[in-house]
Amino acid sequence: MKLTLLILLVGTVVLAGCAGQTPAPIEEQASPVTASPLATASNEGEWTVYTISDPAAEAGASIPDQWINEIAVAGNGTVWASTREGLASFDGHAWRTLRDGSESLIAGNWGFDGIAAAPDGSLWLGLTRVLARFDGETWTIFARQDAAKHYIDKGFATAVVDLPAFDNMWALAVGPNGIVWAATDAGLIRFDGQRWTVFRAGDGLISDHVVALAGAYDGSIWAGSDMGLSRFSGEQGVSYPKAGLFPTEGAGETSSLAIATDGTVWTLSADGTIMSFDGDQWLTPSPLEEADSGLIFSLKIAPDDAVWVGTSTGLARLVGGKWTSFPIDEGLLPGQGDVNAPGIVTLAIAQDGTIWCGTQRGIASFRPPD
Repeated sequence: MKLTLLILLVGTVVLAGCAGQTPAPIEEQASPVTASPLATASNEGEWTVYTISDPAAEAGASIPDQWINEIAVAGNGTVWASTREGLASFDGHAWRTLRDGSESLIAGNWGFDGIAAAPDGSLWLGLTRVLARFDGETWTIFARQDAAKHYIDKGFATAVVDLPAFDNMWALAVGPNGIVWAATDAGLIRFDGQRWTVFRAGDGLISDHVVALAGAYDGSIWAGSDMGLSRFSGEQGVSYPKAGLFPTEGAGETSSLAIATDGTVWTLSADGTIMSFDGDQWLTPSPLEEADSGLIFSLKIAPDDAVWVGTSTGLARLVGGKWTSFPIDEGLLPGQGDVNAPGIVTLAIAQDGTIWCGTQRGIASFRPPD
């Protein structure tokens, strides 16, 4: 397994802005410096790790903070990562820090509750009572008047006063038709670019407390809650009860939902339980302990339908009912054993099969063995 440690140079890239102005274009960062590679057997895959040289580095570093909240991969291959201190993007060559002119939207303790890349290349972000869209140049803020006032005053907001009220957002998803879906504590919200629609229990949603979302290949959206699953392909949902599927406590932190090409739904609850649902039966795969992979924190499905999970020791893959473990060298992510850095807490899979992993010590990419 080839392990490459990339230490990102700390630069200063801050988009300046003031009231009534459009944020300036993002400047390119210098390419990362490559350290001497550590190589082992090539049939075990290839890890590449990106981190910052100093965890206390000023905002504006290529990756603004080592603590990664969520990762998304756009259709053009751009990787987006949200951190505690801002947003970063990777174009295949270098990471860049992204700022908005208000210096509050994505800078400093931005509580990302969702991140999703749209087919048109735009990025959607979720915040408490706020949705934000970035088209590569400018930000648009969607919020009720009270929540949007700060951004309106600075000239960075488009207030949508009829945005449905919610307090917490747990997940975002954008369908192939560009429709945005948001999982909130007040139901499932849909935005078609013009109109907001809220689905609640009376509309076929199994519970108003939605904590996980995933889009299927047929264009439908699946929503996961504490009471089970709901599927929407039109104006009315169909629900599939499964009490306790996503325990409410901690659900927004580790719950995952993913759909295979054959329509099978895979779920990972906050307590680490993995299950699959084919529309009729709920099944539990063979124990992950067989792969010696530790605790489970995240789940995604690759284009080839392999199930991937992020764990406290690296990655594990489920194919044909068998788990295979791909541990990451502890030396690549310093402090991996720290209770505050449990492992790979978020995943995203690119169309080329690359697995992108967010940790609390930086970002890792993994190329599976052929």
